[in-house]
This record gives sequence, C-alpha cells and structure tokens, in this order.
Amino acid sequence: MHILHIDTGKTWRGGQNQVRTLLHTLQDDPDIHNTLALPQQTQYRYPAIAPASVPVLPWANTGWRSLYSAYRLYTFCTQQNIDLIHAHSGGAHTLAALMSTLGCRIPIIVHRRVPVLPHSSPLSRHKYFRHQIKQYITVSHAIAQVLRSYGIPPDHIQTIYSSLTPRNTNPTAENKPDYKSKLAVKYQVPDSQKFFGTCAALVHDKGIDTALHAFAKLRNQVGQGQLFIAGDGPLKVELMRLAQTLGIRDCTHFMGHIRDTAGFFAALDILLFPSRVEGLGSTLLEAGYGRTLVLASNVGGIPEIIEHERTGFLLPPQDVDAWAAKINWAQHTDLGQTTQQQALFQLVQTKFSATHMTRRTVQLYQQVLQTTANAIPHPNT
Repeated sequence: MHILHIDTGKTWRGGQNQVRTLLHTLQDDPDIHNTLALPQQTQYRYPAIAPASVPVLPWANTGWRSLYSAYRLYTFCTQQNIDLIHAHSGGAHTLAALMSTLGCRIPIIVHRRVPVLPHSSPLSRHKYFRHQIKQYITVSHAIAQVLRSYGIPPDHIQTIYSSLTPRNTNPTAENKPDYKSKLAVKYQVPDSQKFFGTCAALVHDKGIDTALHAFAKLRNQVGQGQLFIAGDGPLKVELMRLAQTLGIRDCTHFMGHIRDTAGFFAALDILLFPSRVEGLGSTLLEAGYGRTLVLASNVGGIPEIIEHERTGFLLPPQDVDAWAAKINWAQHTDLGQTTQQQALFQLVQTKFSATHMTRRTVQLYQQVLQTTANAIPHPNT
C-alpha cells in the first residue's frame, strides 16, 4: 500500500503534530509505504514532521500555485502507482479535489480538524462531494456532527481521535517539581508560586485574551502566581500590550515556540485552555501526559477529553468572571496530584494512544481500498 499524505500547513500546530505521529508510527509497518507532500516554504524544517524513511515532496503549495501543484502531484501519483491520498488539512483537501478534477481516480481520505460548517457555495459543495472522496476522518464527534449537518452521510465519516507521538519517558508525579524548578530558574521567578500556562497559536480562536483578563482580576492578591504563554502567532504583540495594560506583564511570560512541550506541561500546575473554537485540543493530551490540572472551555470537542470534575474542569468560553473564580480556586487550593490529574493521565494513555489512532487509521485505509466504488453521494443526486 503506497499512500500520499498531503499537508499544506506552513506553521507548526496540532495538525502537523498529528501528521508526525501517524508517519512515525506507520514506519514500523512493512506493508505501508508513505510519501509526504508539504508546502515549499514552511516555518519548520521537514525532518520535524517526517521520519528519514519518508520521502518529502515540496509541492503542496496553495493560492495561485494550487493548480500547478495539483498537476505535479497527480503526475507523481500516476508514475509511482499511489494507492491512496490522505489530505490532512483544508488546503490539502482543495489540492486533492483539484487532482480529481484533472482526472485523478485515486481514492481520497480527508482529515477534518475544525468544527466549522463549510461554506454553502456551489464550489465548496463541489469540493466536499467529489466522487473520489471516500471517507472523512474527524478528530472529534463534535466535528462529525458538523459534517453530518452539511449533508455528508454518517457512514462516510469516521471519528478517530488525535494522539501524541510515543515517548520513551513521561513526567511522573514525583519529578514534576524538578521540571517546575528548571522553568523557575530560567525565568527567575519563585517556584513556590502556582504556575499557570497555556500552549497555543496566538490567534483569536484560542481565547488567550480571556486568560489574561481573568488573571488580571487577581493581580492585587499576594502570590497570585505566574502565567506562561507558549506559542507564536499574529496576535503576539497585541496580547503583550494587553498584558501590559492590565498590569500583569511582570508575571506573564511570552515564551514563543517551544520544542520541549513535555517538559513545559510537566512544569505547570494548571493549564488554562480558554478556546472560543476547538476541534479537539491536542494540547489537552500533552497536559494529561504532564499530569497537569486542566481548566478548559466547554466548546467543540474539548468535552470529549475533559469531563467536568472528572478529568478537569469546564468553563464557559469568554466568561472572564467564571475563569477568574476558578483560577482563584486553583491558586488557593493545595492541588498535589488531584483525582482529575490522575484520571486525565489514564485517559490519554488508553483512549488517545498513538497505537489506537494508527490501528484505526490503517483499518480505514484498508476499508477504502476494498470498497473504492463507494463515493459520497451528493444530496441533490
């Protein structure tokens, strides 16, 4: 089985992490050969996403180059006898649909990671109901429901949860203080304070401004804690200015892109995840491995990981008062290893394991290849 994976993301986000996890796990299967197509220019280096055994094609370019990119990929598929195309992003979905328009008859699987209803225009519906698209993979049931409401038949949607790249070691309850001490030394802050943090692209949907406003409500309290924000994005400067305006710049640390995410989550006492929109939230899985208490928005696919009061706490998105109250509770509670932390750790090791995700994905590959005559019927036909 030879699979062409296409991803058009130019920055490192949860989707790219999932592609990496899948490719690294699939390399152990001798019956599957993988090729990865990426944009010619990305903000990360290709080896970060693909193991050395996976060839990388710098042809997954969007915008005005989409048609030429689709033609090159179509030609490659024909020459290399590709059996299946796996489109991992919205732009990849567009390229795969263009390849189909050019005459490519290779079956397509589209990965859907955002809980946003597709546009109702004829062009968009043409893209979503292409004959060659055999299945949609959604990373949460919340996204699957969105696709069903758009008209995609339920039997053409499979929910396969995201996972994390397997690690040789994981932080333990016993060594969490060591990770916290290292972060405290780096930023010259006392490790006796509570460490709150988040890790996300600095964009509107992630709701970082909600966390800042909530944190600021507690700024006059003694020992309010430290807030660490890992990630980059177009709103970074604006959020730094907001922290300054709110009077919390001295205890808010903008870390930029970080490589050691496992160490970061292990150093935190509490993860703040105040998203306005979220497909699933692979950051929550990282927090689970880091044995970190989670406060998260009750939106999208988040409740499929965070069950209120069992694996964390759910809060209304953008409700600054509710967030401030829960942050205040966490600040004045001796957390230790709560039942929520332990439950989330167990959950991510079972329900969200890389082995489980890869096995279900391979089963879907095999199913699609065995039933290539099954196209997604257009609701108007």
